[in-house]
Amino acid sequence: MAEISDKLVKPQGMDDVHFMKQALQEAQRAMDEEEVPVGAVVVMNGKIIARGHNMTEKLQDPTAHAEMIALTAAFNALGSKYLPEATLYVTLEPCPMCAGALYWSKIGRVVYGADDSKNGYRKVAGDRWPFHKNTELSYGCCAEEGARLMKDFFQQKRSPWPVVVPLHHPKNSYHAIYTRSPSLRARCVRTTHRHSYHADSPW
Repeated sequence: MAEISDKLVKPQGMDDVHFMKQALQEAQRAMDEEEVPVGAVVVMNGKIIARGHNMTEKLQDPTAHAEMIALTAAFNALGSKYLPEATLYVTLEPCPMCAGALYWSKIGRVVYGADDSKNGYRKVAGDRWPFHKNTELSYGCCAEEGARLMKDFFQQKRSPWPVVVPLHHPKNSYHAIYTRSPSLRARCVRTTHRHSYHADSPW
């Protein structure tokens, strides 16, 4: 059985960055819906044929990970259960379940962004290759952006108040994503009134 170190390939250029940015947009959608911010896209012949983001809370389904949603959409779009000519871009290292689904899909290439030492496939697989023998794996593409979304999401979850920043704060356009959530807006408005923060910005 091949070892992971024998199969790793560094991201190959601007195309990888472009498509990973699309996956990050899907992760942003998940965050806006109060889901763990992971997003994925499936690409074939330079075009996105499927998209997905975490929907485990919305569907109350622990298997509804971004990769699973995107793979199912790709199978339906192509009318095929195999994807040997396709590439999956995902913002976070796939978990063991998703690695198994990618194995059975015979996908040609997987590109992931941030590492996941807690729930990633390497926690179970170790140095063993979890994907199909013909699958290539690239890693680290836009890793900082994906990791930052995850870190900020869980920081916000641990906080009794949503993260809201002053208008003059240099990162206000980034942190405003938390205030788009309808379930948090009422508390944000109270914070806005008391501290002159802007809790409902259109950024």
